[in-house]
Amino acid sequence: MPWPIFISYARKDKTNAERFYDDISRDGIKPFIDLDGIPPGDFEDTIKSEISEAHRVVLLVSEASLARESYVEKELHWAKQFKKTIVPVWIKTVSKTLEEQAKAKSLGKLQWYFPCDDWQGEMTKLRRFLLASAAGDVCLRETFSNYGPDLKDWEPFQGWKLDDANAGEGPSQSLYARAQPNFMQLRTSEEFVASLRVQVPPAASLDYSRRLRLKSANMSSEASFRVFFRSSGKAEIDQKIAKGAWAEENEQNWQSSTVDLGKFGDQSGHLEFMVAAEDTMSVDTFAEAWIDDIVIRCG
Repeated sequence: MPWPIFISYARKDKTNAERFYDDISRDGIKPFIDLDGIPPGDFEDTIKSEISEAHRVVLLVSEASLARESYVEKELHWAKQFKKTIVPVWIKTVSKTLEEQAKAKSLGKLQWYFPCDDWQGEMTKLRRFLLASAAGDVCLRETFSNYGPDLKDWEPFQGWKLDDANAGEGPSQSLYARAQPNFMQLRTSEEFVASLRVQVPPAASLDYSRRLRLKSANMSSEASFRVFFRSSGKAEIDQKIAKGAWAEENEQNWQSSTVDLGKFGDQSGHLEFMVAAEDTMSVDTFAEAWIDDIVIRCG
């Protein structure tokens, strides 16, 4: 079944808009774009109708489309009236000042794509996001494609790295970390945190896939995997712990986890995925985790 999207762009960017339209028109995605012109008498009604029927509104971001008098402003206004999710796609590099202007228009809360930096890689990520959105009201998705993380809002990884294991079908990756203290080297605890900056929409939920190997070797040791939402404070929203002598938690197959984010609605903050291990007596305690397919769904 065709999946409609509306493409909003500035006329000065018509060449890039045509290229974008050609590249996105596959895999069941059916974009609407005004390239050849709509008769004057029908223009506004046609644009409103197409926006109201679209599942997503894709904004092609450039200096021209961010201009105050651009018709794009009207299209964004109608998109918000119809409660449509706007997906900003940077087709041209802009100054930091214009980037801040874009964020001031509430675009900074959304999932961004940057084909101006890497056309093929970013377009692949965008198609994956749009197709995933067709199955539900997806506001944000991270799949760790073979081109790297889909999102640019990760803090620099420390202890975490991309791994060839993945929860989905086809070529993709996951994020992996292993914490293992070594008391013989006076390192009795170790933890690694992967942090993603997010804007949580109202009545949202978090879905993600994971594989865990947790082993606690003695009475005083602990191995854990935890998920936090950090804003003005820090709240634990999911966990798995192995504690005590020879306690283990092994997930050989990928597991799906769903977390209600409703109480964090309309907040900016960080999703944090942490592996941690403590052991003051041996080198056998460890926490190992793979995470993949992170999705924030709108309410």
